[in-house]
Parts: sequence; C-alpha cells; structure tokens
Amino acid sequence: MKMNVVIAGVGMTRFGKHLETGLKALGCEGVQAAIKDSGLQADDIQVAYVGNAAAGLVTGQECIRGEVVLRAMGLGRIPVINVENACASASTAFNQACAMVSAGYYDVALALGVEKLYHEDKRKSFAAFSGAVDVEALQDILASLAQNAKDSGSGSASSGA
Repeated sequence: MKMNVVIAGVGMTRFGKHLETGLKALGCEGVQAAIKDSGLQADDIQVAYVGNAAAGLVTGQECIRGEVVLRAMGLGRIPVINVENACASASTAFNQACAMVSAGYYDVALALGVEKLYHEDKRKSFAAFSGAVDVEALQDILASLAQNAKDSGSGSASSGA
C-alpha cells in the first residue's frame, strides 16, 4: 500500500557544542519547534522514532534515549522506537516514521534525531568514534591507514634521535 506522507513540521536546534545543555533539552527544543511548525498538538503524535548513536558513550544514557527525551517534555504513552544506525540514525528514524505512516499504521509520527558528541572530557567524545569501526579488524584498518599515509607522502616522518 502506498500513501502520500506529508512532512507537517520541522524543527531543529542551533548547531554547536552546547556544553551546558543536555540531550533532553536539545531534543525537546527541536520537537517543540516541529510541533509548533506543524500546527498540530503534541497529543496528535501517535508514535516516535528517535535516532541517536553516541549518547551511551558520551553521556552514559543507554537503552531508553528516546523515552527520556520525550517524557521530559510531557510526551508519553506512545510507542517510542529508538534507532541506532551510526551516522544515519536520524535519517533511518525519519525513513521508518514515513514508512509506518505510508503503510497506514499511524496518521501522525514523529521522527527525531538528537546527538550530543561534545563533552568536556575529550576521551568520551572520541570513544564514540573509536567504537564506530569494526573493532575486530581495528589493527588491520590502522595498518592500512598508516600505509596509505606513507604511500601518499603524508605520513609523519620518524625521528631517529
């Protein structure tokens, strides 16, 4: 069954480090702007797809990221599907929300992508990326990158003190 899906509203936060702003506040800001833009009410939303890849490593929030963000703004009692698909988490959430409306399962779906990659402790931020590679092949990948850098002349010269 193919049906037309209408994007009724959009919202976003200003791109930045947002060191003092948590994941919940960032997500709520975007959702509230989208609801306002749509002319709908929060109660009209029947399901939410929330894309996030790194909160577990950066902020420690695991398993219920979407539920935490949406409940903080009073949006509950709807199915919340958390989507993790690396850098495509938000677009996959959007795809799934559209697919469910198109299939006729829901009339109004929310798609939210929210990420907080900046942390005062840079190791936490970098940890989010170190796990975004095939960890079983990490040594081979690093060796290949080093060889490519050497072959292209962009590798660092070793010093023989």
